[in-house]
Amino acid sequence: HPRITIVTITYNSEATIEDTIRSITEQGYPALEYVIIDGGSTDRTLDVIRKYNDRIQVVVSEPDNGISDAFNKGIIHASGEIVGIINSDDILLPGALQKVAEHYESQVDVYSGLILFWNEKSGETFPSYPEMTFDRLRLQYGVAHPARFIRKDAYQRYGLYREDLHYMMDVELLCRFYKQGARFLLIEEPLAKFRI
Repeated sequence: HPRITIVTITYNSEATIEDTIRSITEQGYPALEYVIIDGGSTDRTLDVIRKYNDRIQVVVSEPDNGISDAFNKGIIHASGEIVGIINSDDILLPGALQKVAEHYESQVDVYSGLILFWNEKSGETFPSYPEMTFDRLRLQYGVAHPARFIRKDAYQRYGLYREDLHYMMDVELLCRFYKQGARFLLIEEPLAKFRI
């Protein structure tokens, strides 16, 4: 089992973060590291996180400079071979980490699974296939980063998220990785739910 680090970034997410934490800590995956990066929440988010202290390896709570900065802090703290980012209102589907492990190849940089767009009020989900080719920067890409898992050494080779971007930082990162020769692999199964 490759060691997989899951990073959750959060800020004032008391209403949803417990679902996120449980979806990760209840994976049953034997080589899991969990990192939470909190932007200095002022609600009960940290109280919820403390309930799971025995299952979370790293918690950082301090002001940040936006989403990219928080992503990068989590990646820097990660000790796993593979890093996944599950935001504090998204859900990692049962068995997702095992599915990533089953597709593990030493030459793959980015593992891309399906994502379910989830309407919490109606309960409906809509599956979406990830884009696998990022040959140019454009507005419409199926990025869905909660269902993408990236090797830590790929971040070291190709760089982290650009902190001057506050939107579409994930699109820019994948385009940069693709253009520099990163290898992408499709996992044709849903790995995460994205709360609409």
